[in-house]
Amino acid sequence: MGAPQPYYGYQPPAQPGMGMPGMQMMLGKRMIFFVIGLGVLLAWIALVARTITIPTLDLGAFKAIMILFLLGCLFGFGGSLLGALGSPKTDGHQNQGLLALAGLWLVFMVLGFAFMGGGAASLLP
Repeated sequence: MGAPQPYYGYQPPAQPGMGMPGMQMMLGKRMIFFVIGLGVLLAWIALVARTITIPTLDLGAFKAIMILFLLGCLFGFGGSLLGALGSPKTDGHQNQGLLALAGLWLVFMVLGFAFMGGGAASLLP
């Protein structure tokens, strides 16, 4: 006789992984911190570049710096909002802080945009 036949009615529990249906992606605190930090870095580089090169900017460089600043602010705002609303690993106080940070990102974007001298028409071709 051969080996005993396995019983097919019992399925061992599957290991959790990214490929399992129904698994939501866990947005960790480290990823939230990375996205917000990337936003801070991009906005800071744009502000420093604008402050150093004020008299020598042509229109193309000005638009590139403005896009870099807006991209940094949107990364920071999006990371804060995504962390507050989309992460199951943060508690209520952290969610409240991240929502306040998202509001501060909007204020920073408006003030920085005004500081750089940008208008809605300046980004159009």
